[in-house]
Formats: sequence, C-alpha cells, structure tokens
Amino acid sequence: MITQIIKKYSVHELLQKVGSVFCTQDTAVDRSRLRSTRLMSLAVCGISGVLILLMSGQAIAQSAAEKKMNRLTAQWYNAVVSGLKLDAGKFQLVQGNTAVGATSDSVWAFFDLLPPRSVSHYNKPERTRSFSQTYGALISSLMPYTAQGMRTLLANSYLSWETYSSHPENLPLIFPMDEAGNVDFAEIRVMQFAEWSRMNGIDTRTRKAGLTLLKQTDALATAMTQWTAVNGKFAYTASVDDVLSQVSQGHARSASMDSKVSSSDVKRFWLSGGVEGIYDIFGGATAGEWSIFTSHLRAAGLQISASFDRVGTVLGGPYDLKSQYSPDLHEHSPWFNESALRVAKINNNNKVWKNSQPTWEQMFGRYGTMQRRVSGLVAVDGVTVTMTSTYSVPKADQSRVRARFAEGFFPFFGAEGKGGWSNSVQFNNDGTFRAVSTSQRGNPQIIGVLVEPIDQSLTKAEAKLIRNSLILGKVVACNQVSAKELGKCKFDNSDLRSRMNCPTCCAQRKALLWISRDHKMAC
Repeated sequence: MITQIIKKYSVHELLQKVGSVFCTQDTAVDRSRLRSTRLMSLAVCGISGVLILLMSGQAIAQSAAEKKMNRLTAQWYNAVVSGLKLDAGKFQLVQGNTAVGATSDSVWAFFDLLPPRSVSHYNKPERTRSFSQTYGALISSLMPYTAQGMRTLLANSYLSWETYSSHPENLPLIFPMDEAGNVDFAEIRVMQFAEWSRMNGIDTRTRKAGLTLLKQTDALATAMTQWTAVNGKFAYTASVDDVLSQVSQGHARSASMDSKVSSSDVKRFWLSGGVEGIYDIFGGATAGEWSIFTSHLRAAGLQISASFDRVGTVLGGPYDLKSQYSPDLHEHSPWFNESALRVAKINNNNKVWKNSQPTWEQMFGRYGTMQRRVSGLVAVDGVTVTMTSTYSVPKADQSRVRARFAEGFFPFFGAEGKGGWSNSVQFNNDGTFRAVSTSQRGNPQIIGVLVEPIDQSLTKAEAKLIRNSLILGKVVACNQVSAKELGKCKFDNSDLRSRMNCPTCCAQRKALLWISRDHKMAC
C-alpha cells in the first residue's frame, strides 16, 4: 500500500497534506521540522481522524524523473505566461483533463478547487481539495455571537439544538424571504428553533428568550445556516455561458518552449511553493518500460509550440449575493459569507473559534489550508500543440510510440477522439519525430486559473479595528444598542456611511459592520 501511495503523490503533495489535514492527536504537523529531518516517520491523518499511512523520509525522496517533469512544467508555465500575456502573480497552470464541459457544474468544479501553493497543479478530484467543503468545515468551527447566550439559556439541551440546526433535513420546506426578495437566513434559524423547541417540550419562557436571541444580527450564525441550506449544491458566480462568451471574444495567442534553453525559474512568483507536474510525457497509464523511453526523450531535449485561436478570461467566485441575472443561479441559494470569513481570519482566539478542529492554525496558519481561492479561469479554444525532438526512436518501437501519443501527451494530454482532440506522429528517416495534437474550435479548454489570497479584499485598517473591538470584548448585537446611538456603517464594497444607527445599518444586505464611537460593533 505504501508503494502505491508513493507512486500516486509527489513529495510536494504529501507535505501539503501533512500541513493541513487534521490528526487524531489534535496536533498540527510542523512542515519545517519535516524538511529539516533526514530520517523521520511521517504521519498523514484524514479529516475523519483515521491514520492513512506511515513511511520514512527516505521513501518519499523526489525521483530524478519527477524533477525533470517539474522542470518541463515550469518551462511550459513561463511560456504560457509570456505568450498569453498573463499576470504571473495570479496565474496558476492547470494540467490534466481540462475541458470546459457543457454545463455550469463543470465550470464550478474549477472554481471549487482549493489551489495549492504552486505555479501549477494536476487537476484530478482525488488530488485537489474542495473550497466549499473546506469553507464549511471552517464555518462549523466558529462560535456565533449568540452561541454563549443560547448555551446558557438551554443548558444541557444546547447540543441537541446545535445538532438539529446544522442538519439540512431540518430546514423549512419553504425558505422565508426578506423585503428585497432574498432568503432570510436569520429567520430560518428562528423557524428552526420554534420547531425544535416544540418537538423537545421547551417551556414558553425559554422558547421566547431563544427566539429573541436568534433574531439578533449574527454573521457567523447566518453563515452556517447559509452553508447548510444549500445541502451540497455549491454554485459559483461564473457560468459556462460566461466562459464561452469570453473565449469567443478573445484574441489569438501562442506559446513555445525549448527544454534545453527555456527558463524554469518560477521563484519570483508569489505562488512559488514549487511545481506540481505529472510524472511522464504521456497522458495514459505508463508501464515501467516507458519510463526509459521518456527519460531518453527528456535527455535529448524537446521543443513545444502551441497556438490558440482564442484566449479568454472569466472572473467569478463563490455565490454570495442573490443574483437576478444568471439563469444558472435561479435554482441555487447563496452559501458563501465574506463577512464571517473575515471575522474568522483576523481573530485567532476562543471568542470566535470553538475548541475543536479545524483550528485557526490549520486554516490560516503558515501551512493552513484556507490560504487562497480561485478568482477566475483562463480558457483557450482552437488549440494546436506541436512537439519535436532530436531523440531517435528505434523503428521497432515506433508503432507502440504512436499508440502512446494517441492517448495524449504533455502539456495537454488530450486523448484521441475525446473532447475534440486528434493526435498524430510523423517519424523521420533517422527516427526523430514530430507529434501534433489538435483540438478544434468549439471545444474550449481551461489552461489555468487566477488565484488570489483569501483575505485580499480586507484592508489593514479594517482588520485592526475589528480585531481591537473583539479583543476588548465589545462585540454587541443591535438590540443592546440604543437606536439613538449613531455610528458608521461599513459595506462590503468599501462604502462607508456615517450617522447611522445600528439596526438601520445591519438591515442593509451588503452591510459588513456597524461601529460606534467607542468601538462597539455589530453585523
């Protein structure tokens, strides 16, 4: 089993898993210690707390073949950034089966990946984490502002209420709507509590007090209800039609590289945690005999040139505000709460975080999982890739090599007859070859994603203000503030309105927070 896992994952992936998964010992693994220790046992734990494997540091030493493939990937990355005129500070190369697909679900799958700290990644579900699921785990570890009041009120019944409210089956059949036509997530919790208290024989005084508490503005409680309400159907704001539209309006571009001379330096990019390449030239399963062939090919050097009829970029992100325009979102509900995520990010304390996993360190620490997110896709259409090499393939092997190329080859791996791809190989008299892979117009491919830090939109001044307010213990709900007390209302688009009372501010759908003169805060 260990041998199979070593073949499946690179060193970079194993270290990344160690640095972010949650272990049964309730301890975060310090990846810097792993790098500084020559011989060590390496424990990788699953989210469920089940021990997956133990192996020695020597067993996961990066192979020479993998290093060479990573070098080729880095060279191709530089060629794409230069040729397609992309921002190397945001672009991350996507490899593998990268067809856009026919539905928005296929597009959302790209937005839902959690980008590794690398200039590239190989896109397979079993090798990438889900942003929505990681976000959900994070939200479930936060302490709603009303939690302490509800815990005190319900005493031994609190755990029952918390379990009930977090289960999708206990949501109302018809969601309540506010005056603007958006789902009222605070009212959902009120309805849930009314039903739970009736089912559990909660007395009238306790029920009324609980309803009063839950009617307060509570971004963290709202965030959990939002995530639960979608019941696993996580939508994103960019649709397949958006991708097709942007690609159809895009410009023609090209990229080329020579493995002998092209630069493989990617250290200057903010993503420079390394390169995640695949382990062979071919897209199909590779037997041991082919590793010899590909090592000869890499040693001889190869040249790759690619032309793209159209290149387009579409921006998007997790569905956070109700959309009236996208048909694909009509059947979906917003599930992402930027305000709650910001509160979680800037507050590493037990006032916001429960004493459970995942912890703040596992999410936002040096090797935390929730460091960045996909903010856009770069798609290409009408692709022609040409590979040439001075390596001379023996005549006896040429038919097998031709069959192997038909399964797809670096850097697109488009298998013959799938996704609009066609592949051909022409051998010269001396055994050198020219391989061509083509994807006709109308079969757009995702060549990469745009990545941004998770807290990019959070200003330092705002972070300091919220942090100070929470440290001082002055987080309040609007019903604890006089309506005559005026403050400033901060919106999620950075607008700031003065002389507004707390209830009026927090009633605004886009309000981030209300701050009084003495730093009391709500929303």
